[in-house]
Amino acid sequence: MDPAIPAEDRTPIVARRRRRELAYHQALAFDRDSTAQLCRGSVVDPSDVLRLLQAQRQHYALSSRHRAPDDVLVWSFVLVLRSNHILTYRHGRYREDRDNFLQKRSIGFFCPVVHDDLTLFDQADHGIVASGVRALTVDLNLAPDPHLSREAQLKGFICAKEDNPPNLLGIITFQAPEWLEPFTRRLAINDLAWHDLQVQVNHYEDFDPWSRLILENIAGIVGREARDFDAASAY
Repeated sequence: MDPAIPAEDRTPIVARRRRRELAYHQALAFDRDSTAQLCRGSVVDPSDVLRLLQAQRQHYALSSRHRAPDDVLVWSFVLVLRSNHILTYRHGRYREDRDNFLQKRSIGFFCPVVHDDLTLFDQADHGIVASGVRALTVDLNLAPDPHLSREAQLKGFICAKEDNPPNLLGIITFQAPEWLEPFTRRLAINDLAWHDLQVQVNHYEDFDPWSRLILENIAGIVGREARDFDAASAY
């Protein structure tokens, strides 16, 4: 580097990562009538959603930001687990204009499911797991690896009925390998930390709306670890 250039002009500029700020085109959706029965409660049986997909009751919204009032978007929501710990982080200004999530803590990594997530290898779940793995690799800056997909499992769905319009969250668990220690500070997500599922959550209101909803209903979705977390989260 030319030493004649002033030091202030030689300082690298770290640009904000914008891929996850942009709208996702051709976002997977159901119409509100199709999900009315599913969303009578918050927890949705995965077989009911998969039956709708198999019956081709889905359609694709123009984008995740431009959707009809009756579009219920399908999102992947990945919980990163290791033993009895779950990976949490604090939101930066990163997620699709969701200002009510800003600086809130999240228990998962989420992304709209889009048309390109569906491949010949993702017919069973219509690309929902592939969408979640993609979000995880982008957020944690992981190299794409088929092993990551093998560690991810679709466990169930949560209907975010309080959203307007509603959203359907596909809950995916990812068993983190021992080498995964994602503690690098990023502009997009901050304060990454493993939370012990058996330790009480003292500031429940500190979590973003979707994380709170999942915490309230998680016991029946992802097994023993979730039951421990649900009990520990009581306040």
